[in-house]
Amino acid sequence: MASILGNPNVFIESGSVLNLTCVVKHAISKPAFIIWKHGTKTIDYSSPRGGISVETNTSGNIPTSYLLIDSVAPSDSGKYTCRPANAGEISVNVHIQDGEHHAAIHTNVATRTGAGGTTLVLTNLLSMSTIVMMCLLQQW
Repeated sequence: MASILGNPNVFIESGSVLNLTCVVKHAISKPAFIIWKHGTKTIDYSSPRGGISVETNTSGNIPTSYLLIDSVAPSDSGKYTCRPANAGEISVNVHIQDGEHHAAIHTNVATRTGAGGTTLVLTNLLSMSTIVMMCLLQQW
């Protein structure tokens, strides 16, 4: 079973780094590969856009793939899918916010620890003051 850590709807500010983490748990065997897609297209890590990197570890206890996209722009919005070779795919919707009103900022951080173990730390930062401000502005 694959999952992308965090919320199924990701809100991130234009110019930020998008970090998505896909983990594969309870699979009969470890996946030979994990593919990332944006919409219907497989992500091309060598595209002219640049700033796209993936780190995949399928040899650990919990196979994990990290997708990093530098300096996101509105054109990076859309559905991102993680597709392990031996498990069903899972998707999130990424919304690139450009302007003053941001509902939430998404940061997904994964770190590894020694002794072959993997510790995944997920941090979702919600800008509560911005949400409150948006609500107040809608009332005026």
